Amino acid sequence: MNFLKTTACLRIFLALLCSVRGYCGEPQNGAHVRVGLFYNKEQYDQLMHGRDALTNYTSAIEENGGKRVALSPRLTLDQTAVALGSIDRLLIPGGADIDPKFYGERRHKKLEKPVDPRFDGYEIAGVRQAKARGIPILGICRGFQLLNVEAGGTLFQDLPTELGTNVTHRIYDKDGGPVRCTHKITISDGSILYGLFMTNRLEVNSYHHQGINSLGQGFKVIARTDDGLPEAIENSRSHVLGVQFHPEKDRRAIPLFNNVFSYFIGQTNAAKGDRLSAN
Repeated sequence: MNFLKTTACLRIFLALLCSVRGYCGEPQNGAHVRVGLFYNKEQYDQLMHGRDALTNYTSAIEENGGKRVALSPRLTLDQTAVALGSIDRLLIPGGADIDPKFYGERRHKKLEKPVDPRFDGYEIAGVRQAKARGIPILGICRGFQLLNVEAGGTLFQDLPTELGTNVTHRIYDKDGGPVRCTHKITISDGSILYGLFMTNRLEVNSYHHQGINSLGQGFKVIARTDDGLPEAIENSRSHVLGVQFHPEKDRRAIPLFNNVFSYFIGQTNAAKGDRLSAN
């Protein structure tokens, strides 16, 4: 089944769930906020054997009053529709490069493989269903980039060769894997991020070699690095927030970063017409 047919089927199935089974609302009193979290096939297989490759995200969800709901292409279409219909929030985690066919480009020689276009399409379809339901969405790193692509934006496929920045966005270990580095960002007054951190300048971690090029429809850039690269975006009308850095990695050592998750999970459901201020 192709991507467009999958999206259409999910939309129809979710409409039926909302009308018949009452899935489309805020949690009942005392219930956990159900947060959808995307797992690729390999990660989902590991999860079924007791190993959570996304444990930092799961911990951030659970320690802020949420209950993780795993979403994966390993699920059937019906299982995916039921899971999407049951969630109150959607979190798109970090991960591999997105196939550039989703933003109309050919693969750059520095695109990191393997890419997984089926997983990309699965996540994009899930984002569209969550936006249609009006539930809050948070994208982190790859998730931040995927939100932009879903909205019609494009990416730099490799920052060092395409942007030529003097800001360090990624460093590598001896085996060629990314390791933690940091840089500063400038945060816009009045943005969600400013409300969470109450500062215009913040040092954040960085692991990425790609970034936003053209901005997706409906988004506003609310933080940038010193080379001008977008570091956070929001669409307040659609209740969507995306950050390029990884707050889940630093929130225990630097509790300020946990504000991203407490805000995300603590929001009143947008579908009920009431959204908490970040301030």
